[in-house]
Amino acid sequence: MQKHFLNIYTHIILLGLGLSIGSTAQAQMGIGEHFLPRLYSSTFTNPAFQQDSRFQLLLGSGGLFALHEGFNLGDILTATGGNTYELDMDGAINALDANNLLAISGSVTGPGAVLRIGTKGQIGLSTAVRTQNHILYPKDALGLLWRGNGAYIGEDVQVGPAMDFTTFGEVGLSFSWEIIKQIKVGARVKYLSGIQHISTEESNLTFRTDTTIYGLSFTSDYRIRTSGPAAIDPTDIQNFDPGNVAPSSLSFGGNSGFAFDLGLEVRPMENLRIGASIQDVGSINWDQNARNFHSQGTFAYGAVDPLKGQDSLGEGGIVQRLLNVVPEGLLDSVIGSLGFAEEQKNFSAPLRRKFNVSAFWEPIPVIGVGAMYQNMTIGDRSYQLTSLFASVKVGRALTLGLSYTGGMKANMVGFHTRMNAGPLQVYISADNILGVVSPLNANSGHIRIGTALTFGNPKGKSGA
Repeated sequence: MQKHFLNIYTHIILLGLGLSIGSTAQAQMGIGEHFLPRLYSSTFTNPAFQQDSRFQLLLGSGGLFALHEGFNLGDILTATGGNTYELDMDGAINALDANNLLAISGSVTGPGAVLRIGTKGQIGLSTAVRTQNHILYPKDALGLLWRGNGAYIGEDVQVGPAMDFTTFGEVGLSFSWEIIKQIKVGARVKYLSGIQHISTEESNLTFRTDTTIYGLSFTSDYRIRTSGPAAIDPTDIQNFDPGNVAPSSLSFGGNSGFAFDLGLEVRPMENLRIGASIQDVGSINWDQNARNFHSQGTFAYGAVDPLKGQDSLGEGGIVQRLLNVVPEGLLDSVIGSLGFAEEQKNFSAPLRRKFNVSAFWEPIPVIGVGAMYQNMTIGDRSYQLTSLFASVKVGRALTLGLSYTGGMKANMVGFHTRMNAGPLQVYISADNILGVVSPLNANSGHIRIGTALTFGNPKGKSGA
C-alpha cells in the first residue's frame, strides 16, 4: 500500500468514474435481454423462460456494467463560456454521501445451446467469463486526497475503502418444465472456477491529525484477502508483474465453487407473462495463493506539517494533482507504521445476488409492454431498480424496444433491438442511451451485443 498503492487506488477511482460517466459501452440490468422475444439469453435472468424455437445455438455475447453512485462529470465541470470549463471538485466532494459505490462489471458468454423437450420442457448449456468489481469509498478519503490533511486537523477521517474485485469462469446447465398448464419452473446449476480475487473483509481505517503538534494517528481494523494465479501483495503493489502470470493458469481450476438460479413463470392469460427469479446464489472457495493481510490497533506517527491541496491542476492532470498532495516517501513510512501481518488462509466469497420480478403483456401481437423490479446485492448493500419496457415488432425479422429505469441515483432511457436474417439472430441492448446524448450528466449505462442461431421455429414465427 505505499505511494504506488495510492497511485493504483487513485487510478482505479478515476478510471471507474470515466467508465461510468463518459462511456456508452456499459451494462446495467439487462432489460432488453429479459423482454425481447425469442432470446436464449433471457433465460439468464429467469431460467423458467422457454423459447419458441426447437433449438438455439448461442454463438456469444459481451457486455459491461459501470455505475458511480456519487457525482458525474457535469457535477465537477461548470461551463464558463465557449468550450471552457471550471473545475469544482470541492463542490462535488461536499455533495457525496458518507460512503459511495463505484461498480464496474462485465461478462463474455461463450458457446451455448438450448433444446426444447416436447411441448413442456427445455434444457440448456451455457459458458461465460464474468468479472464483478466494486469499491465503496468514504467521502473523506477522496477529500483527503484532493485537499490534504490540512483541511481535517482535529477530525477523525474514515479513509478505508471496502472493495471486491472478482473474475471467474462459469459453466451452467439449465432446465425448465411446465409443471401444470401455464405454470413453468426452472433452475440453472453453475460450476464456478475462480480466476482472481481481491477483497476487504474488514475496512475500518481512521486517520487523525493532532491540533497542536500535527502528529498523525491511525486506528485500524483492515483486512485484505487475495487469491488467484497472481500472488498479489497489496502492501507491495509496485513489485507486482502481470507478465509473470502464465495464460494457462487463468483457465478453469485452482479455485472452485457452485451457484444456482431459480425461476418461475405464470401465464394467467395467453398474452400475459409474469415471472420471478433469483440469481447467483452461491460462492467460490479461494485456495490458490490465498493470502490475508490484517492491520488492527492504534498507531501513532510523528509530527508532519499539514498538507494542503494545490490551487491548480498543473502538469499531469487530475491524477497527478491528487498524487502531488502527498510528498514523496511520506506515504511509504506512514503505511509501514500500520503493521500489516500476513497469513496464508483459504476463504470463501459469495457472488452478487439478484432477485427479479417482471410482467410482460402483449395487447396485440405486434405490441408488448412490460415492467421489472430488481433487487441487487453489492457488498453489504442492497439496491433496488425499477424498469418499464415497450416494444414493437416490425415484420418478422425486427423488434424495437424502449425502456426507462430508475434507481441507484440514476434515471436511464434504453434502446433495444433484435434482428434476424434466416437462422442468424443478432441483438443489441443499451439500458442508458442518455450517456450518448448527455455524457456529462450520466452516472450509469449499458450496452450488450449477442448473436445466436435459431432452428425449428413454430409455424408463422420466423427465425428470420
